[in-house]
Amino acid sequence: FAVLFELSTITAAAFTAQGDKVNIIAYRTAPFSGSIPDSIETLDVLFTGIAQVLPETEKIEETIFGLSREYVEGDSIKSEVKDQLKKLVEELSLKPTGFVVISEALAYFLSSKSGMQESAIFVGVYPDEVQISLMKIGNITEEKTVARTDNICLDVKSALADFKQEVLPAKIVLYDGTANLGETKDEFLNFAWDKECNFLHFPRVEVLPAQTTLQAVVGAYTQKKDRKS
Repeated sequence: FAVLFELSTITAAAFTAQGDKVNIIAYRTAPFSGSIPDSIETLDVLFTGIAQVLPETEKIEETIFGLSREYVEGDSIKSEVKDQLKKLVEELSLKPTGFVVISEALAYFLSSKSGMQESAIFVGVYPDEVQISLMKIGNITEEKTVARTDNICLDVKSALADFKQEVLPAKIVLYDGTANLGETKDEFLNFAWDKECNFLHFPRVEVLPAQTTLQAVVGAYTQKKDRKS
């Protein structure tokens, strides 16, 4: 299984992975309140839904977690979050095998897809918050979460103003995983980024398809696991 805790969404999925090929067998999503302990019952429902489409002989226990940056300190999960996840895996009879920071997984995904160490700005679009991550040569160097207002472009501009990077990479990548971001992309295309922020020229704006975050987390974890073995 893979379990992703994003800012406002929980995703649970069954998958297979062989080399760099990831196959999502089934997945379910639900709103996330921000409380891991309160999500146990919700996850149980999601797993039940996934089990209904799995072969009867299939019993999955091993689980990887995709976590937002705020749950992690350095290379480890924060102690209070680790305790909450421990209770979760015990109650749901899961076997945790590791975790991946979602923004770092997206950085790996984008660089793997292009075949080069990319630089870009990731913008996670959620109902109440926006998560902005700066990727420089394949690595996440800065990250900030801000409240979402009626003008998401100004929200992103305010976050970028706090970044130390003098010249911003001319590529903005929008992601959510569940919603259609076509209208949000139009907003970004109509905002004067090259005049309002430190871009050398107007940035390219892309939208990642649904399930990309899930694919990225699974792919990044399996590659990390393969490197260790």
